[in-house]
Amino acid sequence: MKKNFIYLAFSLSCIGMLFSCTSEMDEFDDFQNAVVSRSVSTTSSLTYPISSFAQECSFSGEDLSEFEEMLSLMQSYDYMGHVYNPLFEYAKNGGNKLSSIGRDSNISTQGGYNPRTKAILINSAASISNVFPEEFIHFSQDIYYPGGTTQYITKGKPNIEMEAKIIEDCAALYGSVCSYYGAGPTYAEQYRQWVWDFVYESIDNFPSMNDVLTHKVSNIGYRDFVEDLKKKDASYNYESLNSLNPILIDFIYNKL
Repeated sequence: MKKNFIYLAFSLSCIGMLFSCTSEMDEFDDFQNAVVSRSVSTTSSLTYPISSFAQECSFSGEDLSEFEEMLSLMQSYDYMGHVYNPLFEYAKNGGNKLSSIGRDSNISTQGGYNPRTKAILINSAASISNVFPEEFIHFSQDIYYPGGTTQYITKGKPNIEMEAKIIEDCAALYGSVCSYYGAGPTYAEQYRQWVWDFVYESIDNFPSMNDVLTHKVSNIGYRDFVEDLKKKDASYNYESLNSLNPILIDFIYNKL
């Protein structure tokens, strides 16, 4: 599957609404209580409408328009869909849904997914388009990993965060807009080249788990990037686990 560059002009037109800064897999007190819920519409023309992966959604007006536009990009096969559609499909087939999606002005980060309540909250000032893709990946990790990701709230969190950022960065670079969220302060250049290799120097435009674990740039590889990510933000600075491999990446790869 090769990149279809006829989408480049469309991609560039969307730069203003796409990723700039993402959020963490933080745990929030009374996470769901902060969401004013409403019934999820089933009238969307999306392949995977909101109702297919969320029980409740409080977005309306411009928020809802932005959210559905972001979902459209994530589900477009020649844009980001080859990465995200397997995750939407996995949630749908397993009957797994977010408990709620909404705004909360009280959270300190841009937003986050809570694996205990299965909810995504986004800060009132944050862009939905910036936050949702990574948090949806965290939801996907939670329902795919044996035992869920509550067990990795602290120990193992750097692994979970790095995998999510690799997935988001590969999808975004394929769509021509990439913020390289997985880049830490020491090996940023090596990380950018590493992701580029996965997207543009491979047949599938996306890595297998083995590719992630073995490919190196200037002798810098996955484990180095995980440790470097811990330096990027205090919320990532927990013990990483060499036994915790990025298995969701392999799930996506095997669906290509």
